[in-house]
Amino acid sequence: MFHWIIFEAAKIEHIWPIIRRHSGHMDRLRRLDLSAHGKQRIIDAHAEIVEAVRSGKPETAEMAMKRHLSGTLSAIEEIASQFPDYLQLR
Repeated sequence: MFHWIIFEAAKIEHIWPIIRRHSGHMDRLRRLDLSAHGKQRIIDAHAEIVEAVRSGKPETAEMAMKRHLSGTLSAIEEIASQFPDYLQLR
């Protein structure tokens, strides 16, 4: 729901179906990452984004969003080592 609200506020909700249609692998990675690290990191990232938007700091919001979106991908090697039956890196 959080992500949809951001898309809607940015007036790019028309690309939401495309994102959802192609996000299956990322959704699986996120679930594995959540099971390893818990939800607090995600909650904190969302709070940072919301606070930047509320404060009228678009550059800060953009940086927080980029960190949030790259979070799971930056942990992919760790995820693969914790869940070798689910993920193999080439």
